[in-house]
Amino acid sequence: MRYTPAKLRIPKTGKDWYVYYSCCNPETELMERFMIRNNINRLKTDKEKRECGNKMVVDINIRLKE
Repeated sequence: MRYTPAKLRIPKTGKDWYVYYSCCNPETELMERFMIRNNINRLKTDKEKRECGNKMVVDINIRLKE
């Protein structure tokens, strides 16, 4: 399956943090983009958000490789 690895989007200003990735839809053969927030924006500090986001990136990339 074709995919692009997950990455954490860290905003320069007060915008939303999220993890994004793309994978191929087998029915249409087109790449579909996914953005996952999972309450990352409810965390207080940038350090907490970065730790949570990086953990999400690792978990998603492991699932994509399978």
